[in-house]
Amino acid sequence: ALLREQGDRVITVDQRDADVVADLSTPEGRTAAVAGVQELTVVVHGLVPCAGIVGATGVNSAKIVSVNFFGAIALVRGLQRQLAAAGSSSVVLLASNSITGMPGWRASTADLCLAEDEEAARADAADADPLTVYPGTKAALAWWARREGVTEAWIGQGIRLNSVAPGSIDSPMTDQLLADPTVGPLVAAYPTAIGRMGRPSEIAALIGFLLSDASSLMVGAVVYADGGTDAGAKSTKGTRRAKRAKSTRARCTCPRRRRSAPAFASGGLSAGHYVAAWPSLPKCSSSPAASRT
Repeated sequence: ALLREQGDRVITVDQRDADVVADLSTPEGRTAAVAGVQELTVVVHGLVPCAGIVGATGVNSAKIVSVNFFGAIALVRGLQRQLAAAGSSSVVLLASNSITGMPGWRASTADLCLAEDEEAARADAADADPLTVYPGTKAALAWWARREGVTEAWIGQGIRLNSVAPGSIDSPMTDQLLADPTVGPLVAAYPTAIGRMGRPSEIAALIGFLLSDASSLMVGAVVYADGGTDAGAKSTKGTRRAKRAKSTRARCTCPRRRRSAPAFASGGLSAGHYVAAWPSLPKCSSSPAASRT
C-alpha cells in the first residue's frame, strides 16, 4: 500500500490472490514466479522477497529452508537482469533479529544455504527443531546480502542488496506463534525497550526507505528494527567484555599483546557471536516486486 500511495506500480507474487501465482517452495514454482514477473515488466526498480514460514511447533523444517532462503534468492537471481535494467535498483531481504539474539540456532543449515545447496540444507534441517532452523535461514539471507552485495554482479550493476531484521511485530505470524503452546510463552515474554510490539507499518516504512534513492549509500547492510531488543541484550554484555579486556591489558607485559588485545568481542554478524533473547519471526506471505511507472 505504501508504494502504491507513492505512485509506484507493485507486482505481487503469492500462492493465491496475486498478480503472479506461484509456490516458492519448489524450483518449478520459483521459475514460474520469475517468468510471471518478466511477462509483466522489463524493468524492476525494487524487489522485496518476503515470503516466509514461521518456525513453530510441527512445521516442516525442510520447507522453512526452501521457502525462506531458496525461494527468496531464486527471485533475486532470476530478476537480476530486470533489476540491472533500472540503472539503480534495490533489493530488501527479510532477515530477523533472532540471527544475533537467539542462542543455539542451526548454523549448519545456514552454512549449507550459503553454499546454495538446497538438497543438503533441507536434509540438514529435516530432523531439527523448526525454531532453530528459522533463524538459520534468516542469518543466511543477511550474510548472502553482505557477501554478494559488494560484488560486481550486484552493486557493479547498480543493484543494492540490504536486509531488515525485525523483532516482534503485531502480525498474523506472531499470532500463530502466540497460540503455540511451546513457543507462545517465550513470544509473550519478548523484551523490548519501547514496551510494545512493532507495527507492520513501521517495517513497511523502513523497507520503503531502503527501496528509495535516499538510502543510496547503504549496501550490504543489516538494519535492526526491533524496539531495542538487540541493543538492550548486547549493551551490558559489551560493557562487561570491555572491562574484562581492559583488566587483561593492564596485567599483560608483552607490548605486542597489549597492542593487539581487542576492547571487546564483537556481537555482530561477521564474528558469529550471539546473545540470549527470543525471536518473534515476523513475516508476510507475499513477495512484491515494485516497478515504477
